[in-house]
Amino acid sequence: MKYQTPEGLEQLIKYIVSLDSRSGTQGEIQFPHKIKDLLLQMKYFKENDKNIELHDAGDDLSVLTALYDSDIPNAQTLVIMSHYDTVHTNDFGIYEHIARDVDALTETYKTLNDFPEEVQQDIDSDEYMFGRGVMDMKMGLGQHIRMIEKASVEQLPVNILLLTVPDEEVDSKGMRVATTVLNKIRKERNLNYALILNSEPSFMQTPNDPNYYIYTGSIGKIMPAALSYGVETHVGEPLKGLNALFMASTLNAHMEYQTDFNEEVFGEQTPLPITLRSDDLKLDYNTQVTHHVASVYNVFTMKRSANEVFSLFNQVVDDAIKDMMEKYNAACRASSVDPSLNIQKLTYEALLNHAYEKLGRTTVEEILHESIQLKDMRQQSFDIVTNLLQRMKELTPAVVTMFAPPYYPAVNNTDHPLIEQLIKLTKTHVDDVKVMHYFNGISDLSYVDYKDDDASFTDYKKNTPVYDKTYHIPYEDMKKLNTPFINIGPFGKDPHKYTERLHKKHAFETTTKLLDDITSQFYSK
Repeated sequence: MKYQTPEGLEQLIKYIVSLDSRSGTQGEIQFPHKIKDLLLQMKYFKENDKNIELHDAGDDLSVLTALYDSDIPNAQTLVIMSHYDTVHTNDFGIYEHIARDVDALTETYKTLNDFPEEVQQDIDSDEYMFGRGVMDMKMGLGQHIRMIEKASVEQLPVNILLLTVPDEEVDSKGMRVATTVLNKIRKERNLNYALILNSEPSFMQTPNDPNYYIYTGSIGKIMPAALSYGVETHVGEPLKGLNALFMASTLNAHMEYQTDFNEEVFGEQTPLPITLRSDDLKLDYNTQVTHHVASVYNVFTMKRSANEVFSLFNQVVDDAIKDMMEKYNAACRASSVDPSLNIQKLTYEALLNHAYEKLGRTTVEEILHESIQLKDMRQQSFDIVTNLLQRMKELTPAVVTMFAPPYYPAVNNTDHPLIEQLIKLTKTHVDDVKVMHYFNGISDLSYVDYKDDDASFTDYKKNTPVYDKTYHIPYEDMKKLNTPFINIGPFGKDPHKYTERLHKKHAFETTTKLLDDITSQFYSK
């Protein structure tokens, strides 16, 4: 066996990190094929190569599954899941060329003395290794490769299904395909899924947080969005029109840190909403005011449904429009101008229904088809709304409310008896382990369960312009999985930063023993 010692596992993670898998690159496309080649070096998979499969995830991306089948009737199956894509490396600056070379980067950092104090201490301690993806989350994948090697060589009395997916850092298209794949494999191979184990790393809750966390759920993320569509005018006649930048900035101010979206569950709180993007859609410079601006907001959830979020968002938009109108009317009065404009709010569903009535279904479908040819789903969404409003100027000025992809439903199974058992087991390995009920880093675990009723999802489907066109959530397959889940991974620091690092002893020794002990809980007796 190659990966069962700390030294062997360290060499494995260095190799995996060295493979480019940045989101949206050729590296991400090629990565699963290289992992398949690595797995095929194992004796078990040389003899059972059909147990490794690549599943189409769109855009030339692939989901990789590898099954160790113990051939024991009714054996339990442990599903071990990870994502293999990473964020980009330009934040490493002049060291970008060694961002995926763990040894070179770590040794280079040892020669520098311009890091924040905590980072410098970790460098000097020699307890950490640095590199893009070393923490988030190629160490998790490395552990899973080690686990399936151990199971296959030692012929452990348990089935292990390794799953690794692309695109987690962007839209999770890999996991949204993988949910269906998991159900398909379970049916075809007659497997009994006992646990879905994700191995995202432990995330700090506060700066310099020394605690190690495991997670019994994953926070939800949803993106309400708005197109502010004003009235064009020359900058020398500002009150003859309405600047969409003014509209959007007012709405952004109402949404940023908006406490109405706060949730607290199990003593944990959702982070406050923020504006993720606010883009002027005017493509060139001239002296005409901007008349359409796209804004996307990040809202975290724990218990709140998509319908409830949309209702709250529309209330905030109503308040923002009231504020816009007060400022506009005051400006008109100050300039002795009669106000001539009134801003209305429309949901995307209402806009689309109006378009069908005025423009006809054929024209609307042509608009939708043209817009979804754009590459990015956010751009597609706003292009649809812009093209509809351009043909129905009588509705403007307006703020159109909608959702932009992606949507990560919140999931939690803290009270499941198996999860309670695994929490106790973890505490025998790590004295100071803390249990978090919601992984705060956003994860693909959002797509392994769905317990809301269908009605709570209706506003999302009706008000996401690209839903069932270029974006889909497999919530029926999410319901079918019906398998307990937990996130237990290595300890590291600074994901998505140029100081991303992994604690070596925790990753190669503590986590190894813990995951092996967890696996043993599912052995056939």
